[in-house]
Amino acid sequence: MNSWKTKLSLSVFTGALLAVCFEPFGFSALAFVAYLPLLFVLDSEKRFWKLVLYAWTAMFVQSIASFEWIHFVAREFGGLSWFVSVFILLAFAIATNFSLQIFAAFYYLARKYYKEKNYIFYLFMLPTLFCLAEVLDPKIFKWFLGDALTYNKYLVQFADVFGVRGLSFLIFVFNICLFLIVKKYLEGKLTFKKVLAPVSLCVFIPLFLFVYGKQTYFSLKELQEKCPIIKAGVVQANIGNPIQLSVAQAIKFKTEFGLQKELYVSDMALILKKYRDMTSSLVGSTKDIDFIVWPETAFPGYYMDSSQAALDHKKMVASLGIPFLIGGYYLDSRDKYYNSAILVTPTGQVDFYHKKMLLPFGEYMPLGEYFPFLKNIVPAVSDFSRGSGPAVLKLVINGLEVRFAPTICYEILDSGYVGDMVAKDAHILLNMSNDSWFGTVEPYQHLREARMRSVEYRRPIIRSTNTGITALVDITGDMIKKSELNKEENVVMDVPVCDHRMRSFYSIAGKYFVTLSTLGVIALIIFSRKKRSKRTK
Repeated sequence: MNSWKTKLSLSVFTGALLAVCFEPFGFSALAFVAYLPLLFVLDSEKRFWKLVLYAWTAMFVQSIASFEWIHFVAREFGGLSWFVSVFILLAFAIATNFSLQIFAAFYYLARKYYKEKNYIFYLFMLPTLFCLAEVLDPKIFKWFLGDALTYNKYLVQFADVFGVRGLSFLIFVFNICLFLIVKKYLEGKLTFKKVLAPVSLCVFIPLFLFVYGKQTYFSLKELQEKCPIIKAGVVQANIGNPIQLSVAQAIKFKTEFGLQKELYVSDMALILKKYRDMTSSLVGSTKDIDFIVWPETAFPGYYMDSSQAALDHKKMVASLGIPFLIGGYYLDSRDKYYNSAILVTPTGQVDFYHKKMLLPFGEYMPLGEYFPFLKNIVPAVSDFSRGSGPAVLKLVINGLEVRFAPTICYEILDSGYVGDMVAKDAHILLNMSNDSWFGTVEPYQHLREARMRSVEYRRPIIRSTNTGITALVDITGDMIKKSELNKEENVVMDVPVCDHRMRSFYSIAGKYFVTLSTLGVIALIIFSRKKRSKRTK
């Protein structure tokens, strides 16, 4: 184990196992063993910089595999060459996703200041520090180890107690237990007494998650059946970024709509006609649609009273007699523009939610407000303004006031932000997203991580996307409806509206799990140092 080649290989192995846990592979069960190789490296390496280096190696390998779509974004969004796009992917893998590096630093400090390598160190301190590192990692796309369990309908249910971070904690404890068992075996010290605790936990953790999850799952299914149902019609027109609508698509749409003879029809008019026609078909073929949902930026212009397109849309809403929740843009009186979720009712009422958490290098250029020249480096980067924060959009449907928590794109990945909306008595999480920029892997990753919010907060999610994956997720995290990727679809969803006062333990107190555990680690280190100080006197 002293060979740097062996340590490097084990680090690469952990990175590869982590990548295989998630899309595009999806072998989630490997999360329970993924950190085993790296734990042997951390246990045997004494130098700080090498600990961090080996951890960085694992994260680099995982990032290259899991975020390979970054080079697609750079080409599609930034208009950059293939060579530059690959360079950006490498830079992303090198300079982002720091959770393991932070954990390695914590591991070094914990080992230095808490010199007792006992079960408290391995089974409480290290998992806590791992979860703290996940929280402190300033990553753009917020993913956690616990997200690996999203697709297991029973094991994921424990997220309503301590959230996705609680799942990360238990999965990492399992990894640690395997490490302790294998370590004793390699040292020739494998006896029943010495491995009783880790073996017991290896049995207990999956068994506990299964039993708790199964009981919770069926009780929530029973509860959900008693909730009022509203019917949503969600339009997936399979149109990506309107600005880059190709000539071939424009010709296809003109032919489809009988507009061949017109000399010029704007992309905006074509897109809106596509959505109008699909919506009319949906309403005509399905009875009792309560509201219509269009995805992020489906309305390609500014939704303002002075806009003819907005006036035409309001007339359509009034004629159908059905409220709409749509994605679009808004320009205020200060010439600030926003990426928005827009509520339009048949009576002409319009309400807005403006996106708060903007995508760096996509919706704004970091530091661009202080150094304007940075905006010229990649002209394709937009300059959106930030909204004021969490809000709800309200609709009265069949005499019931329904509160929607709108999140746009990757805002749904921030559990704390979603929690602030749930605290405003939201019944339903509404996620509007345009994943057409990100290729064919990211939409599945985005959906996986979004689904965790439904379990943490016990709220259904209506997910509306331009090109897929549009989906309905219920309060157990089950995917009730799901569209195909890169396909035109109208998706009809029967959405449960349960009591907005229903709160999971996570939403009340469980979200403080990592904070309280970290305080416990600090207290143990202080107590241990005082104890050793007394011994030396």
